[in-house]
Amino acid sequence: MTTWIYTRTDELQHHGIKGQRWGVRRFQNKDGSLTPAGRRRYDDGDGREKSNNYERVQVGGQTFKVYGKRPENKAYAKRASELGKKSVDDIKKSVKNERNNKVDKNANIEKRYKIPKEKSLHRLQLEEKYRKNGLSFDEAEQLAAKRIRTEKFVAAAAAITATAAIATAKYKGYTKEYIFKEGSEFQRIMRLSENAEIKEGRQYLAFDKKDKVKYKGILADTFQKAINAEADVMGDIDPNYVKDKIYDVTVKSKQEIKVASEKMARDTFEKLYKEDMQFRAAFRRSLKKEGMMFALGKPDLQRIVNKVDNGKELNILDMKSKGYDLFNVMLMNKSEDGIKTSTKFYDALRKQGVNALQDVNDKKYSGYKSKMPIITIDGSYDYTKRVMESAEIASNNKKAWTSILVPQILSTGAIWTGYYGATPVMNKMNIEKGVLNYKAEHPNTKMTDAEIRAMVKEQMNKEDE
Repeated sequence: MTTWIYTRTDELQHHGIKGQRWGVRRFQNKDGSLTPAGRRRYDDGDGREKSNNYERVQVGGQTFKVYGKRPENKAYAKRASELGKKSVDDIKKSVKNERNNKVDKNANIEKRYKIPKEKSLHRLQLEEKYRKNGLSFDEAEQLAAKRIRTEKFVAAAAAITATAAIATAKYKGYTKEYIFKEGSEFQRIMRLSENAEIKEGRQYLAFDKKDKVKYKGILADTFQKAINAEADVMGDIDPNYVKDKIYDVTVKSKQEIKVASEKMARDTFEKLYKEDMQFRAAFRRSLKKEGMMFALGKPDLQRIVNKVDNGKELNILDMKSKGYDLFNVMLMNKSEDGIKTSTKFYDALRKQGVNALQDVNDKKYSGYKSKMPIITIDGSYDYTKRVMESAEIASNNKKAWTSILVPQILSTGAIWTGYYGATPVMNKMNIEKGVLNYKAEHPNTKMTDAEIRAMVKEQMNKEDE
């Protein structure tokens, strides 16, 4: 029997380690010393290397093995030979002193990684962990410094991310449209005579729970003071005079309410001001005539009025920020120009599919700091009225003032409220008293109430001067 043995000479076989990559040292450093993984791989369980990569050193009758070609091991072997019978602790101390006096590649580690002289507990724990894994003191210190630096970077990145998230949330709120389904219920606080009917159309509504408390307290209290002051005058004139009452009105929508986003409302006003000459002219006339009354107590808005009074144009920033704010506050302006501008503005919003907007005055200027005060453009509603008694008003007023911080109002002793924010009522009580007093003294006057109010306002302004 003949046995043939065939040997291939064109075949190359390589048996390596799974996961190994070319050019990547897993077990050996460039200087020939073993890496931590190398020491674990070539350790036979008794702390001795399987290779011959060590030197035998005799010290005090004892034999020690010094592994690898690391500089510190060479120094240890050299000093061991020189010192002969000195103790092992003395040798280690001597080698350590020599190393401290040398400048090696790790000498600038403190500068590069900003290693503090007084290390934190976290840093010390990291170094201890790395040394237990077989790293030298310098390697552990360097790796811990890198780890601390990385952690700080990650923390800073997280802070930036959080800031960006807040900014994103604000922008989403700025661009968000709010939709209330048909049948949604809102609140409105109103001063009405006993048999008065509530007019359809534009409504000033509250939806947020905290907002409702503020209006039931502060606004109702303002109405109550005005009613009592008026009754003091009219009671002497008309024995049959009946005071108005304050109602907590539940307003139930018969259609879906879409509230324009703040961005949509501001962009719409800006476009009208820039492109519609009639709108721009009417708004500027309105500012010159009534603007300062609505901007009173609001320095940012007064600046816009003064700018128009001086014949200056409003720039883009003016129109989108304080210019729009003042326009929103003046939506209750009943002058001819006021009605023209508000009508055009409402029509432009309707074309974009919305029928309500947010009341800027009550969100920013009136002192209520309301979360969601709504002005509806039109619509149909069901109303349920409930008379508010003095005790209820006082209780809500106390709750409202404990939940609201308005230092700019408290410091001046004045509060700007409104029929849900649009019409300031500061001094309104005194003006109405002046109108009633004038009509009592001049029963045959042919002046209208509006003319008498204007005259009383002018007289009050002169007295203030």
